[in-house]
Amino acid sequence: MDKVENKDTVMVHYKGTLDDGSVFDSTYDGEPLVFKLGSGQILPAFEEALLGMEAFEKKSFKIPAKEAYGEYHEGLEQVIPKENFPEDIEIKIGEILLIGEDEENAIEFMITKLEGDSITLDPNHPLAGKDLNFDIEIVAVKKPE
Repeated sequence: MDKVENKDTVMVHYKGTLDDGSVFDSTYDGEPLVFKLGSGQILPAFEEALLGMEAFEKKSFKIPAKEAYGEYHEGLEQVIPKENFPEDIEIKIGEILLIGEDEENAIEFMITKLEGDSITLDPNHPLAGKDLNFDIEIVAVKKPE
């Protein structure tokens, strides 16, 4: 069997959990993830863990926070008056807003708090500061032509 190498297209099922056992993402209840190694679509540490594996092989591994979505940066939260938001925007905790001059230069902020007439926005990735644990299974490997 062919081992996974850079530039291969792989089909993989995975379950991602945090250290407390909570699942943050999984493909097992749907379609497997398909991507080309080296294309920049996936965390580099996730790709690295696949190298040398074969179809149908299973593996578990951990990606430390600094190699996943980085450390959580305190103090980046911003409190904005509710009146500064257009009325057509759904304002609820966990909602992601793109804020910027245009989509290309926008920053993602998550609504983390609603207090009175103010909204707290956090630009940290929801998984920042967290180690990520993965259980994966290679479903298929396609070599470049």
